[in-house]
Amino acid sequence: MVLPCLGALAYFVLFKESTLVKTLYGGTKAFTLAWPVLALTLILRQRFELPKPHRRDLESIPLGAASGLMIGLALVGLAQTALSGVMASGVPAIRAQAERFDLIDHYWLFALLLSIVHAFVEEYYWRWFVYGQLRQLLPPAGAHAVAGAAFAAHHVVITGVYFGWGWGVVFGAGVGLGGVLWSIMYERQGTLTGAWISHVIVDLAIMAVGHRALWGRWI
Repeated sequence: MVLPCLGALAYFVLFKESTLVKTLYGGTKAFTLAWPVLALTLILRQRFELPKPHRRDLESIPLGAASGLMIGLALVGLAQTALSGVMASGVPAIRAQAERFDLIDHYWLFALLLSIVHAFVEEYYWRWFVYGQLRQLLPPAGAHAVAGAAFAAHHVVITGVYFGWGWGVVFGAGVGLGGVLWSIMYERQGTLTGAWISHVIVDLAIMAVGHRALWGRWI
């Protein structure tokens, strides 16, 4: 639960001017892919099995799409309020980071990969693995809360770097609430599909807001 936050501190704060940034970022993401498998098989001695397609995957899509659209539209709406000034204050730092990662000329390709692939990896790590293990150790409310807080932590770092630490905590809290929603969906639906679709739509909305902040237009 802690290492993704430490990774964000490393590549966004401690070594942000270093050539190690891409390596640190890639290493952190590789950890989120590999650690659940290693932890389950080598430490917890559990069998790792890929989920099989199930009818509940299809049944979870409407709620996933509806929740994602509602949150996404709310984010787009908030971007039209006084928060637009807060977002504008972070544009130089966001642009510098995008240039550091060679993303400025490939924004929407990165946005699609982030919104589809990275969102799935986060659901696999934070909902299936982290929440999935916490619910065996804590009461349901505690498992949702701790998993949501852990999910929010590295987002506090990221948004804190761009918008100041006060706003970082506010935006991170919003991310944490999203994480709780998605872990509840996962618990009740028995699949990551609905939470993943919701996450994808929310991330696409965030990337659209970011594009407008950087270039003054939505797409």
